Amino acid sequence: MTGKRCVSAGLGDFATRTLASWASRVEIQDLPEDAIAMAVECVVDWVGVALAGSAQDVAALVAPLFDGAVDAVPRRGASTVLRAGLDKFSGMWMWASFLNGFNGHVLGLDHVHRSTLLHPGAAVIPAALACAERYRASGSRLLAAIVVGYEVCSRVAEAAGRSHHARWDTTGTCGAFGAAAAAGKVLGLDDVEMCWALGHAGAHASGLRQVREDGAISRPLYAAKAALTGLLAALMAKCGFGGPVRILEGEQGFLKTMSSEPALEALTDRLGERYRICEVSMKPYPSCKHSHAQVDAALEIAAEPGFDPDRVRAVRVRTYETAVKAAITSTGGGGKYPRSPSEAFRSSPYCVAVALQKGRLGLRDFRPDAIRLNDYARRLIPNTTLEVDDELDAEYPKMCGAEVEVTMDDGATLSSSVMRPKGDPENPMSLEEVCDKAVDLAEIALPHEQAVACVQQVADVQNAKDVAVLLDV
Repeated sequence: MTGKRCVSAGLGDFATRTLASWASRVEIQDLPEDAIAMAVECVVDWVGVALAGSAQDVAALVAPLFDGAVDAVPRRGASTVLRAGLDKFSGMWMWASFLNGFNGHVLGLDHVHRSTLLHPGAAVIPAALACAERYRASGSRLLAAIVVGYEVCSRVAEAAGRSHHARWDTTGTCGAFGAAAAAGKVLGLDDVEMCWALGHAGAHASGLRQVREDGAISRPLYAAKAALTGLLAALMAKCGFGGPVRILEGEQGFLKTMSSEPALEALTDRLGERYRICEVSMKPYPSCKHSHAQVDAALEIAAEPGFDPDRVRAVRVRTYETAVKAAITSTGGGGKYPRSPSEAFRSSPYCVAVALQKGRLGLRDFRPDAIRLNDYARRLIPNTTLEVDDELDAEYPKMCGAEVEVTMDDGATLSSSVMRPKGDPENPMSLEEVCDKAVDLAEIALPHEQAVACVQQVADVQNAKDVAVLLDV
């Protein structure tokens, strides 16, 4: 027998079933207002990031694979691709989730779940949006699905722990679970079907960190594949295609295979009481999240009356160990000048130098020509030291703090400490600030008026009766 009745009878009180049951049954009226509000901000943030990502050279390498998929006459129920033209896919609608997942993770500007370094939106929102457009769900249904998806993948990432993240990219691995849960929520899967969907997603989840070691450009494929894998997993479950029912806790399941220290209790502890979507950090700067406290501190110094960046002789940065390792891995050493946008993105000495020099840090500072021609940063980086501070390291990942000390040419020192960088839950960006960021980014792909209209409509997603028209601007 392969029917649902036979399979469900053997599920028992397993963690996967408990998580799936909650995901299938919770509704938007059960969710706290702050979780719903944060879901709106996350969608707005992701839309801007995905549109900007679609205009990058690496995205242009992928787009031709889908030539001919665009609808000549868009139909209701088609899924939108976040790029110039806001193209619609009908016959190949599932691939919209793949392209949007790719575009949304190209720049690395998307928000992150702080304690796990997971980028939940990169996988969850593309799957949920494509499915919601296809089946003409309401904005409220989409938001509920996003909250559920973030909860599921963040809990899986917490259960997997640091040993998993040391070798695996959590967005590619754990993100697939969130995408499956979100798409399954849009589809209205019951608890057994949702369990199957998680089983399918986990069986195909992957994403090795070797791409970073080799400096490869393939990292956006992790988010793209996670989004598509999750969506396909949910659709297969809806069709009655049974999947493994103990994919998380089984002896040969996801956690025991891909983590040396799985914490199964993280999957279900206080489920429905504390929402992980409220723990994500927005990214006001287009750089690695580990550099943000350093950038904030540098900006505070740059804003001091009479500060002259040309008089800076040396910079000393004290922060947590992971932030130091991230900077050193990216450039081969704290004093080595970045050779590419991807290296500059992860080089906190470069980010600090630009922040001191210009009193800001924006996407234009990571263009190849801007990196190559920045003589100020080239001079200052060899005179910048990064050190692990034991007290700051002990607070990580609850706090991602840093202290920046600047020595001027007369020997005077200026310093600033930031424990809660801008965008963290304890120091949040407002919806208006998130919308401003999204418009700035969306303008890279769309005309200004269209970018503004797009962001405004997305910010009002909760009132949308039909998500299929949400991006018709």
